[in-house]
Amino acid sequence: MEKRVDYYVKLRGLPFDVEKREVIEFLSSIKDIKDEDVAFRFRNNGGFSGLAFIKLQSEEDEKEALGYHRKYLDKRYVEVFTSSQEEFISADHTKKDFK
Repeated sequence: MEKRVDYYVKLRGLPFDVEKREVIEFLSSIKDIKDEDVAFRFRNNGGFSGLAFIKLQSEEDEKEALGYHRKYLDKRYVEVFTSSQEEFISADHTKKDFK
């Protein structure tokens, strides 16, 4: 079996006013996540869907991120799943924050 070289996770259930900085802080034990490694998904009407996709550097980072499954960010618990480069690319990389 060929070793993967791309590692991504999907975060679901994020607060609707979350900023990239807060997502990076939420995953605080994972080093070297930059703004450009975080992409939000928006609805057709422009509203935030509560989904974010994170590009990670290694399989170890992916396993670490999955350990955040059902941990709380503010008052919302966040689900964490493995994702793909395709989902990451399909998300919106242009909007950094909602404020």
